[in-house]
Amino acid sequence: EVFVTVRQTTNKIWKTPSLSFPIANLTIGQMMIGIIAVVAPGLAVVLFNQSLAQVSFKIIVPAALGMIVGAALVGQVFKNAHKAKLILWGISIAVLSLVGIGTVRYLNSLPFYSALVIGLTFTLGLSNALVGVSAQTLLQEHSSDEERGKIFGTLNMMMNLAAALPVLLAGITADLIS
Repeated sequence: EVFVTVRQTTNKIWKTPSLSFPIANLTIGQMMIGIIAVVAPGLAVVLFNQSLAQVSFKIIVPAALGMIVGAALVGQVFKNAHKAKLILWGISIAVLSLVGIGTVRYLNSLPFYSALVIGLTFTLGLSNALVGVSAQTLLQEHSSDEERGKIFGTLNMMMNLAAALPVLLAGITADLIS
């Protein structure tokens, strides 16, 4: 009976764009967070030639602050904005931030290099909040009280499954392509 319920809920989600769109984005977002967590120690070495513990205030703290600011923006400033558009803006900003983080090391001779990295990681956190908060809001709005638990349970299962393989492969890939 459990598998029947999971299959029915999954079918409903994928047949309902107002549910599948936010779930797909949350799942991909969680996968990206997992990948970033795996490569963060190597990234700290590449960007600053120090351990992650030594430069967490330049990488982790700004990303966390960006998430807080992003959540506040979605809840206060953009509360009436179309959530799907906020998700797309968040994805676009995340892509630009990731490209920036991937290429910023070539600018390490600039006097404001640390500020640039801090700004990029802050922006990455902000984009994560735009996607995450907006997608969660869409799920809340488009699921009934009766199905909400099943939908969020399915979301949790999918996020865990989607994160497993990329996280395992991220470390190997990062080592191979730097």
